[in-house]
Amino acid sequence: MDLWTYDTPDGPATLRLARVEDVPALIQLNKKCFPTMAEHNVVWNKGQLLNHIRLFPEGQIVVERGGVVLGACASLIVRLGTDDYRPHTYSGITDGGYFHSHDPEGDTLYGADVYVDPDARGLGAGHHLYEARRRLCKARNLRRIVAGGRIHGYAERAAEMTPAQYVRAVEMGDIKDLVLSFQLREGFIVRGLLRNYITDPNSKNHATFIEWTNPDYEPQDGSAQRKVRVAAVQYQVRKVASFEEFAAQIAYFVETAAEYRADFVVFPEFTSMQLLSMD
Repeated sequence: MDLWTYDTPDGPATLRLARVEDVPALIQLNKKCFPTMAEHNVVWNKGQLLNHIRLFPEGQIVVERGGVVLGACASLIVRLGTDDYRPHTYSGITDGGYFHSHDPEGDTLYGADVYVDPDARGLGAGHHLYEARRRLCKARNLRRIVAGGRIHGYAERAAEMTPAQYVRAVEMGDIKDLVLSFQLREGFIVRGLLRNYITDPNSKNHATFIEWTNPDYEPQDGSAQRKVRVAAVQYQVRKVASFEEFAAQIAYFVETAAEYRADFVVFPEFTSMQLLSMD
C-alpha cells in the first residue's frame, strides 16, 4: 500500500507499507546505518521484521526510490500505565525486538527505529518517515508518539560532560547531534533520560525519552486528564540594578525547572515588583 510520493533530486520517492519481500534489504540497510551496533548484533533479524509486519503492518513503513529502499521505520502501540514517563529499556518495551508487546488498545505509538541509508541522507526521507508516524498517530487517535532516542555524538564528549549536560547543550543549540537535533526539529520534546537503554557505543547506552503529543487526540472515555509537573518558585524579591539582572534571575529558575523536566514554572504574583528598585 503506497502512502504518498515526494520529489528528490534523483527522482520521485514513495512511502509505502513494508512487505515481506523487503526483509532482506531492510536487514542489510539496518546494518549499514548502524555499523557499531551491528558489531554487537543489536540490529534487526528476519524473524523480528516478519513479526513486525504480521503484528502491526501499519507501523512498518519504507521509503523507496527506483525500486531501492532508502529508509524505513518500525513502530508499535503500547500503554505505559499510570506513569507516562516511566524508565524502561529497549528490549523490555519491544519484547526483545519482536513486538509481542504491541497493544492494539494502547494509547501511545512507540517509535522503535528509524533508519535512512547514509548515502541518501539530506533528501527528506527521515522527515517523511516521521511525518508518516504523525499521520498514523492521528489516524488511530493515539495520544502521542514516544521513543528512546540515540544521543549519537555523546561518546565523543563523555569525558567532559554528563548525558544530561550533553542533551541540554543540544537543546540549547550549542551542540549539533545527528539524531537529537533532527528529532527536536521534528517537534519532539525531551522528557527525560533512559539509562542502560540499549547497547549503543556512540550513546554510551543512554537514550533520550522523547515525546510528540497529538494535537487532534480525542479521549474515548471523555477524560482529558494527564499528569503534569509544576515547578513552584520560592522567590526572594531583592534589589536589582538593571532589567538584565532581573532577567538573569528569572532565567536561572526557568533553566533549573527545565532540568527537572517541568511542564510549568509558577512565580509569585508580584515578582516583577523588584523592577521598581532600579535607579
